[in-house]
Amino acid sequence: MDYVAPIDSELQQQVIARTLDFIQLGEDLFRCRLPVLPVNFDLKGRSSGMYRVRGRDRLIRYNPWIFARHFDECLESTVPHEVAHYVTDRLWGLANIRPHGAEWKSVMAAFGVEATVTGSM
Repeated sequence: MDYVAPIDSELQQQVIARTLDFIQLGEDLFRCRLPVLPVNFDLKGRSSGMYRVRGRDRLIRYNPWIFARHFDECLESTVPHEVAHYVTDRLWGLANIRPHGAEWKSVMAAFGVEATVTGSM
């Protein structure tokens, strides 16, 4: 497999902007307050994204190497996928729902995005 450089700061800014767009859409659709959360590009391995909660801290992590190989697909699927986890956490609480359960699927449907659990990358 050939080496792929991670996405650069310009592309990272596009991903952050897309993330903010979906957070705003979540606020509009669900009439709730969704504070902006940190977005990191430090995820490694086979996952393209992760929504993480530690105590009161919430953040979204993206894999810059997978985004480099599948940028458009990640913008269209990974970004809303992770924001949907954030929305469901804020609306229902993670302890009360399944990670990819009915609530998460309903947010994905409201976003107009297919509710897939793993990408085809």
